[in-house]
This record gives sequence, structure tokens and C-alpha cells, in this order.
Amino acid sequence: MKPQKQDILNWLQNPDYHKGMLLLQQIKPNIKVNTLRAIAAKLCFHFQIPFTEQMIGTPMPPSHKDKGATKKTPSGVEKRTPSGSEKKTPSRSEKRTPSGAEVPDFIEKIIREHTMLVNLRSQMGDERHALGSKNDAATMKKRKMLSGSINQQSERIEMLYRAKEDYYEKGITPDMDMLFSSQKVEEKPDVNKKNNKTINALRASQARDQNMLDYQTVGKQPQPNPMPDGPKRRTIIARMKKRLKEIENLKTK
Repeated sequence: MKPQKQDILNWLQNPDYHKGMLLLQQIKPNIKVNTLRAIAAKLCFHFQIPFTEQMIGTPMPPSHKDKGATKKTPSGVEKRTPSGSEKKTPSRSEKRTPSGAEVPDFIEKIIREHTMLVNLRSQMGDERHALGSKNDAATMKKRKMLSGSINQQSERIEMLYRAKEDYYEKGITPDMDMLFSSQKVEEKPDVNKKNNKTINALRASQARDQNMLDYQTVGKQPQPNPMPDGPKRRTIIARMKKRLKEIENLKTK
């Protein structure tokens, strides 16, 4: 039986290496990771839970650290001989392999974009469902527009997901210029410079509103605290849908 999102949220409250590996292997039986942070990052991505550095503060159990011999000095104090993997400690700026503890900046960018698009697609799906079965001209036009946007977002969501999976499963570094080429506006015409500035401002507002839905604050917090359903949440969702349409219109100009 595969774990549910609440199981992951409960685990994050008291992370344990063995239990985390069990949860992860229920999703991907042959997966191999060696740290709590790597487990948490993969579980959070699978369940669309925003991941932050503060989530995992518990060190990995000694039995799962790099193994090295221990020797006693003449004074009786144990001295540990580092294994080959401990001889060089990479700096934070160095890129680690997919199985390492660090999640590279470009993967975090992919995860943030993927999460935002999944949420927006879900909101558009709810809006399309709310149209019901009416077939008047206005409803059909809106349904067609929403369906087109949902299909477009689905294609990009799948592309981002495959890029992330290829990195973790095959070690292939994603082509970020290709993945985010649609966000780059040509600098030649002045109108494009203005549109680029406006799009960036709208995206920043989208990120703040998304944080309000996920954490009830404009900034990210160590633990999710979703805003309950109510007038305030529905107002924010409606505002984000309108803003998304503005971004799409600016891209086509």
C-alpha cells in the first residue's frame, strides 16, 4: 500500500531514516539514497509538498554513514579513520550526484515551477468542472479556453517532471535554457522589455500568493500550513487565475 500525503507530513515531524526509506521504497522499490535529506526531498516532490532546508535537522543514523575504522589512541580516546568518501568534503557550491544530500539549485527551480503549475492546473480544472454541462456560446468558449490552458500546462508539467527524473535516475543534467526558454523575452523591441518586466512582477505576485495558500504568510516557512477553504482562499485563487491569464496574454504579444 502506497503512503498518503498525510503520512509524509507526519514523518517530517519526526524524521527517521529507516521509516523514511520504507515510505520511499513503497513508491519506488528500487530507489537508492543515503541521507535523510535526500529521502525528504524526493518524498516532498512526489507529494507536491514545498521542501525547505529546515525540514531535516536530524543527522543520519551512524549505521548509514560512510563506514570507517575506529582506533583507540594511547589515551583511550577513539579515533575514526575516514573512508574514501570522507577524504574530500565538497563545498556547498559544488554539484553533487543525484544520490547525494544536496539538491542543486536548478533542480529546486524545476520543482518550484512544477509545483506552481500543478496547483494552477488543478485550479483551472475546478473552474472548468464548475461550468457544468451548459452548452451556451459563452460557456463553451470559456470551457474551450480552459481546456486549452490545461493541456498546455500539462505538457510543460510532464516536461519538467521528466527533466527531474532523468537527473535523479540517469544523472542527466537538464538543459535549463531549453526548459525555461519561454520565460526569456527578446530584448530588441522596447515593448518586449516592458512585457518582460511586467511578467516578472506578475510571477513574483504569483509566488507570494502561492505562499499565502501554502503557509498563510508571504514567505516560505519551515513547515506547510495550508490556508483553510473559505472566502479568503477563494479570493486568492481567483486572483491567481486572472494573473495567469495576464501572463499568457503578455507572452503572445
